Amino acid sequence: MNILQFYSEIKTYSIRQIIANSGDIFNKLFLPTIQRDFVWNEKRLISFFNSIYRGFPIGIITLIKTSSELPSYPFVGDIRREKGVDYYYVLDGQQRLTCLLALKEGWVIKRKKGDKYAPDEIKIPFVKIDFQDIDNPIKRGSGIDLYKLLGYEEIFRKLYDEISDGIKPIIFSERERFLNYQIPFNIISIPEESSDKAFELLSEMFVNLNKQGVVISNVQIFLSFFLGKFSKGDIYEKIKINLLENYENKYGLKPEPIIRLIHYIIGGRQFTFERFKNQVNKPYKIDDLNKNLENISKAIDFTMTLLNKEIGLSKNIVKRFLPSQNSLIPIFYYVYRNKLSDISKDSKKAMIRYFILSNLYSYFSGSVQNVLNNDLDDIRDSTSIDFPKKVEFSTTKRDILGDYIEAEDAFDNITDSVRGRKNMLFLLYCLLYMNDADDWNNKNIKESNELEVQHIFPASYIEKLSNNNNYYIQHNNVFNLTIISREKNRELSDSKPVDYIKNLSKQSLARHFMPENFEIYNLDKDIHNYEKFIKDRKELIWQAFQKYIM
Repeated sequence: MNILQFYSEIKTYSIRQIIANSGDIFNKLFLPTIQRDFVWNEKRLISFFNSIYRGFPIGIITLIKTSSELPSYPFVGDIRREKGVDYYYVLDGQQRLTCLLALKEGWVIKRKKGDKYAPDEIKIPFVKIDFQDIDNPIKRGSGIDLYKLLGYEEIFRKLYDEISDGIKPIIFSERERFLNYQIPFNIISIPEESSDKAFELLSEMFVNLNKQGVVISNVQIFLSFFLGKFSKGDIYEKIKINLLENYENKYGLKPEPIIRLIHYIIGGRQFTFERFKNQVNKPYKIDDLNKNLENISKAIDFTMTLLNKEIGLSKNIVKRFLPSQNSLIPIFYYVYRNKLSDISKDSKKAMIRYFILSNLYSYFSGSVQNVLNNDLDDIRDSTSIDFPKKVEFSTTKRDILGDYIEAEDAFDNITDSVRGRKNMLFLLYCLLYMNDADDWNNKNIKESNELEVQHIFPASYIEKLSNNNNYYIQHNNVFNLTIISREKNRELSDSKPVDYIKNLSKQSLARHFMPENFEIYNLDKDIHNYEKFIKDRKELIWQAFQKYIM
């Protein structure tokens, strides 16, 4: 067995040494591209510096020391690497180390992520120290800016000259205590003979750290390493910026469905954690990647444009109502594989049916890998350009689409469960959109940008009636909900439907699948009208479900 050699050594450095870049480490720091960006908020920052002030341990910072040039960029500024020279790569502790180094930079860290990019400015919330607050001296309010207290000597001297003589000894003493705080570093050295395996070691350690510590998903880990392999070329920009960041801004898409799609196209079946290490180190052909990424981009644009037109899947709807973005992956792949720039009426309906039903029946809530592998393989193996029937019918494990009774039973099961509320809201939105509903505020729902869920019978009204009549009514029943404009939702607030329904046209009621019998909305007259309303509206939505989806 070929065991990778490395050596581990624990050293301690004071905050004074870290800020001053003393020694051979802090002017040779690099951040691997596998690492996420700086994400600490003000609360975490205050907690971190309060821990230091009170002498609490803040954990070990882990560095990899190697002469190998790993996919990375300078931790601070713009460092030019020299061949054969050892550099230090931050494996664990990026957030803590960034906060410490920011003390001397006026709370702004500049990182240059390659020759093509201008330096990123990481602006860290500045904090102050209040020596009168014994328990929590670090805060954002009154006090002395930590940067002025602990930063460059000339900055501190200016502060020292400005403060009164009475507190100068306290300020000086506290500064020294802060700067002398010792932080342990675990420095893992990779010898020259193993330097070609440095990235493999870094990968494995990163995975293990995230399995044991602050867990990030398999997809995020794969994404980090995958991008890390291409940090020096255009591939990094095409995936990270053109695909992930652009499509989050444009369509509200998270990285997971996109990176899963890329992985399946270039690397085969969906990954598990055990297979992750081998996949990370797999060689990729740049020309093939470039071509694939262009076609993937076209497939995503085509799909999202089509779904927005047909069922109103805008960015806001994706972020607000879509239960699972993984449901988009098979559709993206179907469009990608067949290089579609147009689609037949039957395939379009089958594709939309699959998409809506997979969300309605929580198709992707279990073992995502297995479900995706099965559907993606079926699309890959299909010899027809039509959307595969095998995939279309896969969403319910039974062919409910071909059997009216089973379809109605399945519909009842999901609509009667509390767990299915979000799934039903997404279905309801799609049906409202396809039914040309208005937003109750003089706009078609297709044109309304800010939509909210409206309780037709307000919760407060229902609860009051329930208490007065000693009769339980489920106000959160999905059939007591509709989707209207935010402005109208706020205007109606806790209004009884018997008071506002009369202001809605019969067409508007019909578009929202609401019974036209006005008496049914008067619960003061008969509290059992609520049950009748729920039954009637469920039937109307079921009929729309059959019409538009089945």
